[in-house]
Amino acid sequence: LFGHLSVMALFGIPYLMIMPVYAKEVLHGEATEYGSLMTAVGFGAVVGGIIMTRRANVKGLGTHMSRSVFGFIVMLVLLAFNSSHYLALAIMALAGFFMVMAMISSQTLVQTIIPEDIRGRVMSIYAMISVGFLPFGSLLSGAMAEHWGVRVTLLLNAAVCAVATVYYTWRLPELRKSAMSTREYRAAIGIE
Repeated sequence: LFGHLSVMALFGIPYLMIMPVYAKEVLHGEATEYGSLMTAVGFGAVVGGIIMTRRANVKGLGTHMSRSVFGFIVMLVLLAFNSSHYLALAIMALAGFFMVMAMISSQTLVQTIIPEDIRGRVMSIYAMISVGFLPFGSLLSGAMAEHWGVRVTLLLNAAVCAVATVYYTWRLPELRKSAMSTREYRAAIGIE
């Protein structure tokens, strides 16, 4: 989970940092277009967060996270090939939707499978990765966008996230087995 989170923090979430360039170079817009793109992301994120609050328990959350990240990756690819401002708004809303659902799923899984006596320490590492890696990912995405353009950067970032998510999905049965051995996870899914 931490490895997947690291990749997403370095290559997934930094798509937001290159949106000013996307708005200017791809959509040929200014601050208004950029602002509307960020509003769309926020709207999608709020909807995704509300949907995640409706989950009854954590059962199936690993698969849900994988599907959400794949949805996010598809949105990055669509964004790379898009030139329409209105279509970009829909894509950005869906990107925010899928990204927030994946992030909430990941954080919930980590909190669920970690024993209570070390949960605070583990979550501080989680926060350090999720927030601390973002500046490096933003710097990397900015450098890539400067050299290869924003479209290629979106595609490369999507490809790296896809590889990490395929690996995560492949290892998911092992994660489930490991999680089932913890009292915290069994209690969260209603076994104990």
